[in-house]
Amino acid sequence: MDNSHETTGAKTKRETDAFTSSEGYTSTETDEYGSSEDSSDDEFTSDRKDKTTLIESEFLLNGTNQAVKIEIWISSRAWRDDITAKCTHKGKAIGHAFARFIYRGMVTKNFWEKMDECSQDVGEIAWRVFDRYGFLKDKFKSHPVHRGTGVWRSELDNGPLLLIEKVFITDVECRRKGVGGAMVRQLLAVGEKCGASAKPRDMSPGLIALEFGSVTQFQKLTRAHAIVIPGWLTEDVEPQYVGKSKRQKNEIDLQASNTAVSFYRSLGFRRIGSSPCFAYAFHPNHRARSIIPDRDFDPQIEPLDDREDEPGMGDYIIPYGVEIQLGQRTLSTLQTEFPLHYAATTLPDLECVEYLKKVATEDGVNLTMVDRTHRTLLHTLARKLKPKSITWLLANVDAAESWKTARDINGDSPLDVLKDFLEDIRTKRNLFMGNLHVSDDFQGFSPPAVECLSLLDIDRMGEDLGLSTSRLKYGCTCGQCIEGFLSSRMKLALLDQAGTIYDFLSDGVDDGRYWVSDNKFWFRYVAYDVQQNFKTNKSIRQGYTNIFSRVRDCLESSIAPSVENILQVVRQWSEWPPVTRNYLTRAGDLSGVKAVLACIFNEARNRDDRTGDGEFQIMYASEYSSLSDCRNDREFKFVARACGLDLELE
Repeated sequence: MDNSHETTGAKTKRETDAFTSSEGYTSTETDEYGSSEDSSDDEFTSDRKDKTTLIESEFLLNGTNQAVKIEIWISSRAWRDDITAKCTHKGKAIGHAFARFIYRGMVTKNFWEKMDECSQDVGEIAWRVFDRYGFLKDKFKSHPVHRGTGVWRSELDNGPLLLIEKVFITDVECRRKGVGGAMVRQLLAVGEKCGASAKPRDMSPGLIALEFGSVTQFQKLTRAHAIVIPGWLTEDVEPQYVGKSKRQKNEIDLQASNTAVSFYRSLGFRRIGSSPCFAYAFHPNHRARSIIPDRDFDPQIEPLDDREDEPGMGDYIIPYGVEIQLGQRTLSTLQTEFPLHYAATTLPDLECVEYLKKVATEDGVNLTMVDRTHRTLLHTLARKLKPKSITWLLANVDAAESWKTARDINGDSPLDVLKDFLEDIRTKRNLFMGNLHVSDDFQGFSPPAVECLSLLDIDRMGEDLGLSTSRLKYGCTCGQCIEGFLSSRMKLALLDQAGTIYDFLSDGVDDGRYWVSDNKFWFRYVAYDVQQNFKTNKSIRQGYTNIFSRVRDCLESSIAPSVENILQVVRQWSEWPPVTRNYLTRAGDLSGVKAVLACIFNEARNRDDRTGDGEFQIMYASEYSSLSDCRNDREFKFVARACGLDLELE
């Protein structure tokens, strides 16, 4: 990889449509990068036709008058452009690079899955710094340490992404001569052009505001950024390992990493928080442009030593109740160097309490000792979900209360460590070649996890115990979720759809044939035989319609619209004739209510800006922005299941 800090100027540039390219290039793109069209692209409706565009430019090698040519092929797909750069000198290939320009707005509904489809490298970027809907993770925006320099904020939530996967200089003699820098600059130029071409230039400010809510929102949705995880070639460093100790090998790797990071910083990339990802802002006035390379953030690293790799040291994302067996060497080292952390890692919770009681009375035992990563005993107990041990520690060790705010080498408090682990469990399972997204299967955290959260979360002090426990169990971050899982923004979305659909169904309810013909979409989850009754029975039509109003009653009373709660409201409602009861008698209490909830939840999701067309946020822009943000705002399937809806959402 080239890490030159010098700038080279392009001498010539031309663009041509190249639906067929040279035989040599075609082989490189197909064999090395696997850029054949994904079968899943068919599900997207787009007027972007598959085509390949060729861009050529020339520059001079640093310190020479030798011309080098860069050819860039842009292969358009339904929701991305695959960009390949090939650098040649006197007809000989000396380097290549590969990037993808992602039209994020088209894939936010399944962001992680779509990024995984691109490649393992792209998937790694997505999982590391973005959430399931393509938002920058909150920890990189607001955490006192993980925010890094703080220059990257919500602007990374929206807009296209240029993700740089590979930059190789294959000719060793051409390294350190500006080749890598020139290719990356060309990729950035292409990315900026792709971003500009995605904007509807023929729309007036008024039309833009009508379509996107405001000109400001339009700018957020169309402003691109580039992201990369700096890397290096293993084959370049492996020859240096010969005869070296483990510490020396680690130093070689660290030097290679620092060289790669310096290369991208020289081109204007700056670290995203404390992550290994670096971003580039195309906007000339972005905050990141004011950070000089030497002032960019670098996280602390664990001290290098000569210990060999020990299996089982990492945190694996596993189901509750299952633990990875640590390697014997790992356990032996941990037991020798940090016996308290060893006990906290290996002993069951109650046995760990007895162990702590015993060692607390022994001379020479230092309960305040931290491990190699500066983790206190409280960090380890929190990560291992041991509430009884945490309770004993906080009650019997004077310094333990202060450990709640102690930070390890990564900048994490015990609560941070616990929350990160629980978020991983909520969202993913580690597979051999990547991650499996499991957010929609979430049913709440385990009792030990909830108890640990309640012991460590200082901000929850003074809350109603029952409500606080529910909010901790279901991952509420706003402190306002109804029954622990229904956030204010989700409530507004469901209210909107319950009221809207009720109004649709109320119109023309007297005319059975017209009503059935005009409203089939709104009762598609109702059993077929009941749908047939809609044609001739006004009482059942009106009863079905009224259930939407009962859902609205629940929400307006700050009651979660669960099947049980809705049926309770129906029973308490004075109604004559009893049309709602007639509908439920015909359809069945559970099936009849679930058909309504399925319609409401699906439509709410279809109107959301990350999972649908965004009409909801445009219509309620002011009210929506005034409500507290919550982790559960867009968890439609999770909230639907919590309300008793076991039907699969569309």
